[in-house]
Amino acid sequence: MIPVSFFEQAGRNITTRIAVFDADGRALGVYRKSHIPDGPGYQEKFFFKPGNTGFRAFATRFGTIGVAICWDQWFPEAARAMTLAGADVLF
Repeated sequence: MIPVSFFEQAGRNITTRIAVFDADGRALGVYRKSHIPDGPGYQEKFFFKPGNTGFRAFATRFGTIGVAICWDQWFPEAARAMTLAGADVLF
């Protein structure tokens, strides 16, 4: 299985996404980054918008995984939500 990161543009909104593919190449779904850095030295808030997928778990052939993008990994609710959704491993 492999998570693939890319960005999506819908109108003026740009979000960072990860598509998760299982070992057989089947697309399992997408996750959009939820937290956008906002502070000195961070410029992302001027370009990217928060996603609307919530924190997800993806059932793969080898186990259920959760994937966090960049800033999301620093928030405990991301790990908690993915674990409660069934994730065995977090990336």
